[in-house]
Amino acid sequence: MYSNPKGLLEKLKIDYQRSQVNIRDLLDFFFVLWYNIGILISGGGYMKDIAITVSVSIGLVVILCLLLCLPTKWLWNLLMPSIFGLRRITVLEALGLNMLCSILFKSSSKNKNDD
Repeated sequence: MYSNPKGLLEKLKIDYQRSQVNIRDLLDFFFVLWYNIGILISGGGYMKDIAITVSVSIGLVVILCLLLCLPTKWLWNLLMPSIFGLRRITVLEALGLNMLCSILFKSSSKNKNDD
């Protein structure tokens, strides 16, 4: 476990360049981030309210991303290697695939009923 977020962030950057980012490293990074926000919470006052809001928001975003990425990862790894001979993907690649599909297939037209 890393005690400072900067050291962990550097490790994530190096691993990402090698395409070896591990979900455990990401969870360690968010744990360290939450720990540092917890230090702000212990101070009390206005900063406490901001720190609680930020930590809850970050937690919800991480949980939502994982929930949306896991079905994509599982389906890809189940179907694509056996059908097309493609390699298996990681959670981060599944997140990128979800983001790419949302950009490409998002409907930009607005349906207005002209009565």
